[in-house]
Amino acid sequence: MQMQKQLYFNNYKNTITITMKKALLTLTAIITIGININAQTRWKTYETSDYSIQYPPKWELNTKNDINVAGVDFQLIAPDDDESAMVQLVISETEADSFDDIDIKAYQKELPKLLNSMLKKFSLIESKELRNSSGTYIRLTFTFEHMTKMKAIYYIFIADGACYTLEFMVPQKDFEKYKKTGEDILNTFRIKE
Repeated sequence: MQMQKQLYFNNYKNTITITMKKALLTLTAIITIGININAQTRWKTYETSDYSIQYPPKWELNTKNDINVAGVDFQLIAPDDDESAMVQLVISETEADSFDDIDIKAYQKELPKLLNSMLKKFSLIESKELRNSSGTYIRLTFTFEHMTKMKAIYYIFIADGACYTLEFMVPQKDFEKYKKTGEDILNTFRIKE
């Protein structure tokens, strides 16, 4: 009888321990998600009639009126950095709306070849077709050289006869430092219907 009581007590103790661990993990996850959501609610929003994007308040926004570079709609520059991380949007449009006729899988296959011909020491790391509320898009991750070794993540959307290329670029040595914020910014981008 004493042995049964001891077994029962040990099982009860183990159950309580496991339950407490699960509760602690759940609480940690809720706090982490809450902190992330709370941080993003303080982000600024840049919005046009075609799209919107959110970004941290300390990042500098330059619109096409400030930049004056063909095709670049905006740039977001990370704060306090001489070789900054940057997010920018390039919109390519044609009068014939030829982008509507493009097969996104074929474009995904051809785009790395095009980038390889344009960028010095281009090296593709990843190419994926993904989907969000703005539709199907291509996610490319790659490295290249432009005065220094760079790492980039591109999100490419094709909508309404245009190709929206959202670019996150940073010197490769700083990639891990900016990766989460850069990807969080990219993931807030929405094309309007």
